[in-house]
Amino acid sequence: MPLDWSGFTWKCDVCKRERPDAQISVHTVDISAAYHAPPGSSQCNLKYCNDTPECRRTACSAATLRDCLDIMNGNVPASA
Repeated sequence: MPLDWSGFTWKCDVCKRERPDAQISVHTVDISAAYHAPPGSSQCNLKYCNDTPECRRTACSAATLRDCLDIMNGNVPASA
């Protein structure tokens, strides 16, 4: 039987609001190069509000480990 995620909430990595599972999506960034590792061996997952354009735009602009860390620490990268 599949797990029912409807009762779960997640914190958006961009705006820091706690949101229901249905309103959170994940942008995955391959950060393997930052560790001189094979492509696909390390990743950063950024949770964002899928119903808030600013959260979506900011999270999906992340392309590097530095971008991911900046977003998670409340600093929007210049590329966003």
